Amino acid sequence: MKYPYFFRITIGFLLLLHTFDLPAQTNTPYWAKRIYETMSSYGSSGYIQSLTTDKHGNSYAIISRNSNAGIMDIDGHSNTDIYARYVLVSWDCDGGFRWMKKFSSNNTQISNIPLELATDSMEGVYIIGYTAALTANNTGKIYWDTDTTINISNGNKVLYLMKYNSLGQMQWIKSSTTPFQNSNKLYNISVSPNGEIYWFGLLDVGVYDGGAFNINTRKYYAVRYNAAGSWQATIPLAISAPAAANTGFGDMVCRQEPTTGRFYLSTSVKQIDGYVAIGNTLLVLPVSATGAVATVAAFNSQGYALWVRQASPSSTSYVFSPTISKTGGMVYLSMTSDTGTVFCGSTTTNALGYRQAIHLMALDSTGSLVWSRYAKSGWDVSGTNLDQSNNLIIIAGNYSDTLVWGHKTLSKPMLGTNRGYIVRIDALNGIVINLDTLASSTTNFYPQIISVDKNNNLFLGGYFNGFMSFGADTFSSIPAGNNYNSTFIAKYKNANCNCNLPQPAFTFTPGSLNTCQFNYSGSTPYASIHWDFGDGSPVVSGANPQHTYVASGTYPACVTVVNGCGGNTFCQNVSVSLTGVEDMKPLTTDAIYPNPVKNRLYIKVHGNGERTVTDLAGKILIREKNNKEYINVEALSPGVYLLRTSGRVFKFVKE
Repeated sequence: MKYPYFFRITIGFLLLLHTFDLPAQTNTPYWAKRIYETMSSYGSSGYIQSLTTDKHGNSYAIISRNSNAGIMDIDGHSNTDIYARYVLVSWDCDGGFRWMKKFSSNNTQISNIPLELATDSMEGVYIIGYTAALTANNTGKIYWDTDTTINISNGNKVLYLMKYNSLGQMQWIKSSTTPFQNSNKLYNISVSPNGEIYWFGLLDVGVYDGGAFNINTRKYYAVRYNAAGSWQATIPLAISAPAAANTGFGDMVCRQEPTTGRFYLSTSVKQIDGYVAIGNTLLVLPVSATGAVATVAAFNSQGYALWVRQASPSSTSYVFSPTISKTGGMVYLSMTSDTGTVFCGSTTTNALGYRQAIHLMALDSTGSLVWSRYAKSGWDVSGTNLDQSNNLIIIAGNYSDTLVWGHKTLSKPMLGTNRGYIVRIDALNGIVINLDTLASSTTNFYPQIISVDKNNNLFLGGYFNGFMSFGADTFSSIPAGNNYNSTFIAKYKNANCNCNLPQPAFTFTPGSLNTCQFNYSGSTPYASIHWDFGDGSPVVSGANPQHTYVASGTYPACVTVVNGCGGNTFCQNVSVSLTGVEDMKPLTTDAIYPNPVKNRLYIKVHGNGERTVTDLAGKILIREKNNKEYINVEALSPGVYLLRTSGRVFKFVKE
């Protein structure tokens, strides 16, 4: 039988930023820190390798030094250990120095290299890294300040995952020693709020973590640990293993999405990578020997490939690590690509004439393009990683000519200098909200990495030379002179320390016809709450209102809550339309099964015509025209979908 017609309401993927939240943001740093080496090599003094924050507003950074000589000064605190090429440093919310850890060895031929750090919501600070020896004859010790040491013999490699607490007290370390000739490679780490840890790497055959797990096939893996440091699972990713002589992707980054368990991977494929397949997709190599092809892929929680997207191979494109929306389902990417590069149907353009541009985009969970934007410039423009908080996407970089992002423009800086910029973008549609110049310098300013906390405070790391003004603080690069760079970390405040903006959220339930019940599910307490249902109706208050829509359409329903620290807004797209859906008949001559379904949805319907699968909002996700008795729905996210075939409509559930 047929269901009666009814209005459908579905949840959209993204959050909408209200301009209500913007005035508190400032482009004058709340505090800034300088890091330098007294005997720096010409033109360089290290860099910020990783940067993150915790729920208290403390910041953490892994900082490298460029040389094995002189003193490394970190905000007035000296690192005199010439073997310590990396330090882990923490500052409090107000910029007060908290503690520092030196990662080093007692042999200049053996390096202790921390790659990336991350925090959870339970005071945990996690670091992934490895050791590298120049030859198989190198012997010595590697150490993490005074916390622990490991002996190295015959140039053996050590892969490690370690945890500190917020106070800088070591909690545990998990390490695996492998022979010098092994081609293991670590890439990065993802940590969920509850401390579930995934680290990603190309692992050789061997025994790991003292026998906690074994690797029997050389492949790319996601390895899961819990917050206590206990191994949980080793998940092979559906990527063909490179040849024995090949060390694997050079710049792969993989992130895990806690809400669905999916993995999202980005890399820039080069000819040196050879022929590599992700799932059943053979990756396209660049046309030129020196080129690269931006590549993004998604995997389910078991490591099976769901989809692969690549840029056109005739031009060069590099992609930064994927950023996953906090509510799941959306992936934000930043690429540097030649003009004319095509990615997911979007072509990189630069009306100001330079051959490259920053290409920013959002993909949904099926790998389809939602929106894309470009930074246009008459000369070179760079971009950092992007980050997302609440309803805001932020990216920073530097420019040396006129810069245009959307409808915003920055004029050309003084000849021979590079200025820093920051751009804030609406995550819903990619519209540029603000484009501003950062700090000021007599010469050059190079933002490298950003991190944004839940209060929309921005933490920025990079380097400069000459003189740099951070509000009331003016730094000069050391050693003196424009030929040397100094490193910096700066905080741009949006909310006061010891203050937490509310974190709003809501759910809703469709009622009869076009009436919907909204229920607030965000943080409490709050001083006020207001709802805007996106259809021009008056704003209402109350935690759990009902609303009736009078016309079909898609509306950004938003809830705004205010506490003593300020206000915050959470929005979801609500689509209202008229449809009829047929119930599934029992399994006879006309049926679909199984329902719910995991992989193949079998179809027993008279007639052969086009088959389409849509979400409840009517967006086409799969379209096929064949005579097979099934349709493959493995790539779909869990949820409710509609199958249309031979003039009929069936509803099914994807597990």
